[in-house]
Amino acid sequence: MVRFVKRVMIYVLLFLMAIVLGGAALTYFYKERIIAHFVEEANQYLQTPVKVGKITVSSLNDFPNITLIFHDVKIEESLDPAEFNLLEAEKLQFSFNPILLAQGDYYVNHIKISHGSARLRKDRAGKRNYLIFKDTSQKDSLESKELDFDLEKITLDDVAVMYTDPNAAQQYELTANLTANLRKVGLQYLINLRGDTETGLLSMGGQRYLQGKRFFIASQLSYHDQMQELRIEPSLLKTGLSRFVLSGSYHLAGGERFKISLKNSEADIQALLALLPAAYTQSFDDYNSSGEIYFDLLLEKPNTDARPALTIKFGMNGARIYHKKSGFSLNEATIRGSFVTADVHNPRRAVLDLQGVEGNMNGQSFTGSLSIRDFQHHLIDLDFRGGLDLGALHKFYPLGGVETIRGMAFMAVDFTGKASDIKKKINLDKLKASGEIDLENVDLQLKDLQLPFRGLKGNLLFNKNDIAISDVTGKFGKSDFRLNGFLKDIVTYLFKKNEPLNIESDLKANLIDLDELLTLHGEERSRNQQYSFEIPKGFNLKFNCDIQSLKFRRFKPRQIKGDLQVKDRLAVTRKLSLQAMGGQIELSGIVDDRNSQQLEIATHSQLNGINIDSIFFVFENFNQDFLTDAHLKGRIFASIDASMDLDHHLNLISQSLVADIVTTIRQGELNDFEPMMKLANYLDEEQLDRLRFSDIENNIHIENQTIYLPQMEVKSNVTDIKITGTHTFDQRINYRLVTPLTSKASRDKDERFGAVEQDVTGRSLLFLKITGSTNHYKIAYDSESVKKKIVADLKKEVLELKQAFQNKGLKKAKEQELAEDDYFDWDDH
Repeated sequence: MVRFVKRVMIYVLLFLMAIVLGGAALTYFYKERIIAHFVEEANQYLQTPVKVGKITVSSLNDFPNITLIFHDVKIEESLDPAEFNLLEAEKLQFSFNPILLAQGDYYVNHIKISHGSARLRKDRAGKRNYLIFKDTSQKDSLESKELDFDLEKITLDDVAVMYTDPNAAQQYELTANLTANLRKVGLQYLINLRGDTETGLLSMGGQRYLQGKRFFIASQLSYHDQMQELRIEPSLLKTGLSRFVLSGSYHLAGGERFKISLKNSEADIQALLALLPAAYTQSFDDYNSSGEIYFDLLLEKPNTDARPALTIKFGMNGARIYHKKSGFSLNEATIRGSFVTADVHNPRRAVLDLQGVEGNMNGQSFTGSLSIRDFQHHLIDLDFRGGLDLGALHKFYPLGGVETIRGMAFMAVDFTGKASDIKKKINLDKLKASGEIDLENVDLQLKDLQLPFRGLKGNLLFNKNDIAISDVTGKFGKSDFRLNGFLKDIVTYLFKKNEPLNIESDLKANLIDLDELLTLHGEERSRNQQYSFEIPKGFNLKFNCDIQSLKFRRFKPRQIKGDLQVKDRLAVTRKLSLQAMGGQIELSGIVDDRNSQQLEIATHSQLNGINIDSIFFVFENFNQDFLTDAHLKGRIFASIDASMDLDHHLNLISQSLVADIVTTIRQGELNDFEPMMKLANYLDEEQLDRLRFSDIENNIHIENQTIYLPQMEVKSNVTDIKITGTHTFDQRINYRLVTPLTSKASRDKDERFGAVEQDVTGRSLLFLKITGSTNHYKIAYDSESVKKKIVADLKKEVLELKQAFQNKGLKKAKEQELAEDDYFDWDDH
């Protein structure tokens, strides 16, 4: 028995060797003949140029067949002039039966295309580029018997197939790894194919479908050459766990007509979404589903003159949709939907309809429906009822611009309107928006804001294009708020890009912490850039404020009441009152943030009974230590008009400051002020360290980084002194003093010569000056003021500067008037 098995094995090996050697022999002896004959026959059929790198014949490549291999093949398209190659391939292989070949029969039973691309297209005139075969219908049929293309096997190995039709706005791209067979019966070709494809681009009417999807195909096709009709028998398509049945027909003779149906037998949400244009579904890539999901697609063009129409019916029953990254899911989801368009090229004819929407997320149930008609103007009909766990919703479907959110929202909302009307702000009376939203303990952190909103509560009531805000409370960082008012034009803001958000409301707060709201954090902060302030673009508000307290560094006002309006990066208050520094302040002004480099500010303020030492303390002694809060006491009553520029870090651009101050100081004290105590050597007074003076009135002007102090008379408990002069922002001082000369003077009369003058009453007046810097100054007799009337000259200069500033103030007043009458014209609906 063993010997018999060995003998059989030897015979088998000898037989295989014979076949291999026979194939090699056929290849050797028939190589040139095969090539010559194939090229000769191909030239009879092909009417476009073919370029080949080299031609080889192999008996092993498709054993036991003899294989003719064309390397680096390029076949030109049939259009004239040709712009592209119809086919490019690394290898194009034709396999022959070796037995028939030995008998002179060149029967091709296998064609294989490897690593190539086929570019099929129509030009603008409707001509096809793939008509590469000559018309052989008039040839003697005997001439064409030698080369038979009825194929047992066709293989596409990594072949990209592209088709474009600019007139029909169609473009298809896919990569195929397929095996097929082709049988010719009369004028009809019967094709069976199976294998894998990956869609790169399926575009129709400017919309993309099934992009980047992998499919397994098992299909039966028939093509009638004379009728130019392709029929697709019910065929299997698989992608992932989803299974489809594809069927239909495609006609070219007499004009393009087609009808293609795609139905699912098993599918998930990704398969459903793949049927819609990619522009509608990109944000759903991270979702999957389980449960019953179905759809039925029909794409058809019934006659030559018709436009391609698309109908998709889809839905789910008791399904679960889950977010793959977060694990959060929408449970018990039910929906019946359809997407219908009579013309895939015309978005105005598209209709999306979702009915019977139900679901449950994290224990909160909801119902709703949505209809969108005319995808150019977007006629929307929406209703929604139910509760939403906002934290679960954000994890299931991340909300744009939101970092984190938690809390509850209970909604009952209805909306009907045309988005195009909203964008143009026309026909707003046709909008039907109603319903309300209740917020409960919502915590919100936005990506663009460093501080969080916490504990948001309140009611939002829809009224056409506006939302009424009712007792919406919460905290923003350490600051708290209570709002009652309106979000104006909110629907327009939601649907129209770059539309401003308008808020009109009463604002109440216990604390507004500007230190926290304006402070920079992290690497952005530096010594001169502790704060950042700008008026947000596209943010308009109109507030009536009632704020119990405010905090900004040492400034801590209370009982802040008045109006604040912001629009188009302009902020205006017409009257804002507050209690601070022991007195009352009334303020009006405008902040202009339209210049990207700086804030332009014009203000008028009224100070009533403010403590002078408190002013110096709050404003940190104005960054100097020459005259500080320790030296001063008293109460100031003043009217201040000022204009200035700040950078966006709230640093003063000092050369821009211009101010006119009409002030009265009452119950004033000047204590332990070094320059005043040094005057004792000149005035023969010993109590200049404790001055108590009566009411002082003066008009102070600030401009060109200089404080101009016109002459004022200070009547104190020790002496009477007239003071005038200038004090620059870099602490250069030039003060002139006039005081009565007492009989106790011990200074040399010659030293005082020229610095003494008698007034009309015969009283001797001594002229002194204090010059230098606040760190290095000197006191000297001032004969120059007596001779040159310097005091009068300074008074004239201050008057001229003041008049110029008043003219500038009129300009600012006009800007403010414009801001009130024009910029803040709120529309009423």
